[in-house]
Amino acid sequence: QTLMLINGIPITSLVFGNRGNVWAGMPVKSIARIEVIRGPGSALYGADAFSGVINIITKKYEDLRGTQTGVRAGSFGTQATWLTHGGTYHGINVGFILEAETTDGWKKIVEQDRQTGLDAIFKTHASLAPNSVSTMKDMIDARLDMSYENSRLRLGYQGRSNIGSSVGYAEALDPTSRVANYRYNLDYSYTLKELAPNITVDGRVSYYSNSAVITKNILLFPAGAFGGAYPNGFIGNPSYKEENAHLDFSALYSGVNNHLLRVGTGFSWDDMYEVNESKNFNADLSPRANGLEDVSDTAEVYLPEKQRTNYYLFAQDEWKLAQNWLATTGVRYDHFSDFGNTTNPRLALVWATTDKITTKLLYGKAFRAPSFNELFVTTNPIVLGDPHLKAETVDTYEFALSHQLSNQLLYTANVYRYSIQDFITYIPISSGVNQAQNIGNRKGQGFELEADYSPVYNVRFLAN
Repeated sequence: QTLMLINGIPITSLVFGNRGNVWAGMPVKSIARIEVIRGPGSALYGADAFSGVINIITKKYEDLRGTQTGVRAGSFGTQATWLTHGGTYHGINVGFILEAETTDGWKKIVEQDRQTGLDAIFKTHASLAPNSVSTMKDMIDARLDMSYENSRLRLGYQGRSNIGSSVGYAEALDPTSRVANYRYNLDYSYTLKELAPNITVDGRVSYYSNSAVITKNILLFPAGAFGGAYPNGFIGNPSYKEENAHLDFSALYSGVNNHLLRVGTGFSWDDMYEVNESKNFNADLSPRANGLEDVSDTAEVYLPEKQRTNYYLFAQDEWKLAQNWLATTGVRYDHFSDFGNTTNPRLALVWATTDKITTKLLYGKAFRAPSFNELFVTTNPIVLGDPHLKAETVDTYEFALSHQLSNQLLYTANVYRYSIQDFITYIPISSGVNQAQNIGNRKGQGFELEADYSPVYNVRFLAN
């Protein structure tokens, strides 16, 4: 329910609706800054900006002048090295980053797992607990940023291999399985700052590819599971390849007194173009007669290959009502090919109450698109999809106060209330199997208080 962007481009996985279950994180050497936008943001960012937006901004030429290299080491067999370079060649600014890391991972001991409960039912001793989680991984990251006048081209690669199963994909310990994840991205942007008086136009085209590969069999349940029916373990190896392309245009107009108007439109194309699976069980969880079989391109594969398109329009106006009042209004319309239309407005009223106090009244509506896993997954021993799902929506109201008590002390307080419609979660439909469903409405409210105190220049305390 939080949208994650890298340089403003979503890295949402079609399968899971998040950044992907085997993303394995992002090393910090390539990061210039991280922008966090709290609350609903679909009026600007569209799908999945449900409760917030995290935008990772990577370093460019200006952040990387010259060449640096280094190594680091830490606990759990962690080793890493990096190389960064920034320079100008024939007027083209170039920034390059290469990072590599390996780790054996944290060794937290799990005393009981899901198989422990099944052992009690089947009178078996198949569980591998107590044993440690499997959080090992190998990572390679490379980024290239090139800019010339109004143009910018960015290329990125994230390779993840030898990834462990953590507590196990079915919450039964699985120390031997390994998966890999490969991501490629490309985006080109161009800015016209003098297209017409008071108008700035931005255009961007981007491409993103993501694939998950099983390199060592995934044991959803260990050898001897289900009363000994699976002497080699309950094996399910789902893999996929997906890609998406985005085309975005926006314009900023400042020609009206006390107004700053932004409008935009765009299109995205998402394609789950290759889904593979091998497994040794049937849809009713009975053993397959031939053991482990490849069921790719058959009706038994866990997820069908699908496509999704999205067209959108948005408009936002920042209006300076008076010397100490600012109103921001916006709305965005999205049309999705698989689950329909959605419209999401936002409103923010900001009052500079005094020189030291700022008061805000905020309203926003946002939505989360159902993932392909929630919509279409079939013949899965853990979860099933529902193709009739609707998008989750949320309405959030917030009243906030910020008070600069002194140069050293700032505190903020806010009261909020939200209402979620068509909340998506997995509901048990049979023993051990859950199905994605819209289960109605949820409401919540709360209060937040945060203090920032800096008694001297280089000491800072935060409390919330």
